[in-house]
Amino acid sequence: MFLIKILTYIKGFVRISVTGRFVERFLNICMNRNIYVWNIKNRGSELLHMNMSIDGFKQMPSVTFKTKTKVKILSRHGLPFILKKHKKRKAFLLAGVVAIVLFTCITSFVWVIEIEGNEKVPSETIISELEANGFKTGILRYGNDIPALQNKMLLDVDELSWIWVDIKGTRAVVQVKEKVPVPAIVDRKHPCNIVAKTDGLITEVKATYGEKMVTVGDVVKKGDLLVSGIANTKYGGIHYLHSSGSIKARTWHSESGDFPLIKVNFSKTGKKISKNTINFFGFRVKLYIKENLPFEYSEEEVKTHHLSLGENFVLPVSVEQRTYNELLRSEEQLSAEQAEAIACTELGNRIDSSLPEGTTVVNKTHEVVPASDGVINVKLNYECIEEIGEEVPIEIQ
Repeated sequence: MFLIKILTYIKGFVRISVTGRFVERFLNICMNRNIYVWNIKNRGSELLHMNMSIDGFKQMPSVTFKTKTKVKILSRHGLPFILKKHKKRKAFLLAGVVAIVLFTCITSFVWVIEIEGNEKVPSETIISELEANGFKTGILRYGNDIPALQNKMLLDVDELSWIWVDIKGTRAVVQVKEKVPVPAIVDRKHPCNIVAKTDGLITEVKATYGEKMVTVGDVVKKGDLLVSGIANTKYGGIHYLHSSGSIKARTWHSESGDFPLIKVNFSKTGKKISKNTINFFGFRVKLYIKENLPFEYSEEEVKTHHLSLGENFVLPVSVEQRTYNELLRSEEQLSAEQAEAIACTELGNRIDSSLPEGTTVVNKTHEVVPASDGVINVKLNYECIEEIGEEVPIEIQ
């Protein structure tokens, strides 16, 4: 729509009034002759206002003769009228031509690539693969083999199940869908044992294939055999199996660390400075002189503003605004109980991030060594129920 408006302005148009008893017939003849009219306003039973292209207006004498109507120009718009008005100003004319050519050139390239629909695959990874396949910022909008690019991307990025590249003006929108993980297919042809991947107290044993080597209540160490894939047949031979099953055990996980009885806080003072940079066709121009900050402690905020003509015509010019807020450092004296609570939270986050999926925490305890030199030592213990079996291939000699 925006591009159509630009082209219409370049070609020029007039705003006219049409008066007569047969204004409807006037419109029908315009449509039959492919005369472009728009923005039609009814000003009465025998009066219409509308926009008309210059080429269409040249055909008006024959149309008005047939329809017994009168046409009057209300206003003139567009580049041809401006050039006619200023035809003696050669510098102005030259500048206008240069501006049009420059605008046409700039809007013929893709300047922004946006990724939508991804959750696990980083946008940077997708953009990197697009660039590896020749699709990057600064590429021409026209002549790109988009279907081939989409097929190549699906081959290069295994995590994607669908991709659609849509070029809108100077903006390319890349929509993706990620693959849904499918359960792994168990290959029963390869024999294996199930061994313990950690120490624990067995609480549940379910062996689908293979021979159980432990029972509920047994204490096992990491690497102990839980389910054997080697079975004796009734004929005296040995049969190798791909062991499978569920072996759960009570396990223990712990983390410890030293924590100070002083908490450091930072608060904004209200003072701030900005350092702006203009990015023009990939060239960065700093709009500041001093690199160093006048603050001992600060917090950085970054905002980027792209110059654009509407939503889809983003230009290769942007302003990066970096704002530095001054922070005031202060120390807060903590009680042993407060430091202990902070320690348990931090240590708990460490343990939680290391626990296997499906683990159930049944008990939490912690130990505290009395404060020494403004520091306490805290050890946090988790008692869990988790799956401890892992498959280990059997090497057949």
